[in-house]
Amino acid sequence: MDSDRLGELISVVGIDSENLVGSLLSDGELDALKQIIRNGTPLNTLRAYVSDLTYLEAWCQASTGAALPWPAPQELVLKFIAHHADSSAPDEEPAFNMPLDVRQSLSSKGISKADKAHSISTIERRLATWGKAHVMQGYKNTISVDEVKAVMAKAKKTGSRLKRPHSRKPITRDILDLLLEQCDPSRLVGKRNRAILLTAFSSGGRRRSELAKLKVENLIQEDPVDHEGKRLNCLTLTMGHTKTSRGDERQTVKLVGRSADALLEWMRVAHITDGPIFRGVDRWGRVSKRAITGSGINCIIKQLVKAADLDPADFSAHGLRSGFLTQAGRDGHSLLDAMQQSQHRSTQQAARYYQPGAIESSGIVLVGEKQS
Repeated sequence: MDSDRLGELISVVGIDSENLVGSLLSDGELDALKQIIRNGTPLNTLRAYVSDLTYLEAWCQASTGAALPWPAPQELVLKFIAHHADSSAPDEEPAFNMPLDVRQSLSSKGISKADKAHSISTIERRLATWGKAHVMQGYKNTISVDEVKAVMAKAKKTGSRLKRPHSRKPITRDILDLLLEQCDPSRLVGKRNRAILLTAFSSGGRRRSELAKLKVENLIQEDPVDHEGKRLNCLTLTMGHTKTSRGDERQTVKLVGRSADALLEWMRVAHITDGPIFRGVDRWGRVSKRAITGSGINCIIKQLVKAADLDPADFSAHGLRSGFLTQAGRDGHSLLDAMQQSQHRSTQQAARYYQPGAIESSGIVLVGEKQS
């Protein structure tokens, strides 16, 4: 690995996992990325290219025991699709065909949500990156061939079927309060879990990956907010790069009241003054220096759901995101205001979660009732 090549790429793209990228990408792949930089490709697209190539290398090494070959044989490309596409029948749970040892290898490197099938758009994007890297290195593009296109067409047909949402049920305020009751305030882990729940929900339904990345340096304590004669704590959270941020944009959201109190209390009792905010806590109450993972956050949510005598199959961390919008609809807040906090870019996507709550609160569902 040429350190100069890697250094130039890091300085332009600003990659978090420099060691991982440096250990996986070849000099030829780095040169291809540098050429893309010189072509004036937008920064977010560059980051996606780096992420995709790093993933492809890690997957290839995990599944074949060798580095990614150039040009890629057709069999390897088809194997990639088979490992990542959903092969379930209609109305069934999504089927994931990646072998367990490959999943474990990817998870150990911390670069993959290796517990479920990829979306069609993610597979297409990674294949496109793979093909572009062929061209940039002077190889024939073995990704964009008829056989691969035919398999992807079938994968699209499967992927376009109606699937169950990330969380079957939204975690609205009533469910949230039930989960909060399961957080023992006398224990560190209880204070942490309370802070996770309230931070995720009140900040607009933050994604679990965003919570896992949240650092003390991302917080700004603002002046208290006056509300119904009370002075409420207020925090600004700078989310950094998210799925919906553009370029160098840094999205910010507010935490006010009990959510801000819970976050500050967790940081106080855990003596967290810098670095990751949400961390592991062992059985003896010792706080790790490392951030908890997004998967870990999802497990916490499901454990609390089970403790509340609800079905863990019905809820996941994504339920906090959908639940925030549904609750906003119930409470009569505008969709635009709700999206400002949730940071949704797509009105159509946000409305899927918002509209059920708005309809419930409007009284329209009672039109058929006899008037007294």
